[in-house]
Amino acid sequence: MSPDELVTALNTANTITLSGNVPLGDSYPMLPLNSVVRNIKDLETVPVRTGSYPAVFVRDVATVTDGSDIVTSYALVNGRRTVYIPVTKRADASTLSVVSLVAIP
Repeated sequence: MSPDELVTALNTANTITLSGNVPLGDSYPMLPLNSVVRNIKDLETVPVRTGSYPAVFVRDVATVTDGSDIVTSYALVNGRRTVYIPVTKRADASTLSVVSLVAIP
C-alpha cells in the first residue's frame, strides 16, 4: 500500500466540490456538494483498499487527530498575514462589476 492510496481515500471521503448551477429567480448560484466529515474520528472508517481480501481502513494504517496542515506559504497585505479567497465569475459577468463587488473599499 502506498501513501498515495491513503491520500486518495481521504480526499475522496472529505471534500467539497461544485455539483452544478441551479436557477433561483434572477440568480444562478453554484451549488457545492459537501462531503466533509462532521467528526474528525469519522475518517478512521474510510476504506483505503477494498476487495476480496479483508478491507483496509484508515484506522488500520494511521492515527487520526485534529490538527493543522504544515504552512508552506501565506498571503500578505501591507506586511500582515491575510486570508486568501479565490473568486470566479460566470462567462457572461463583467469582470469590472465582479471586482467592484468583491473589492474592500
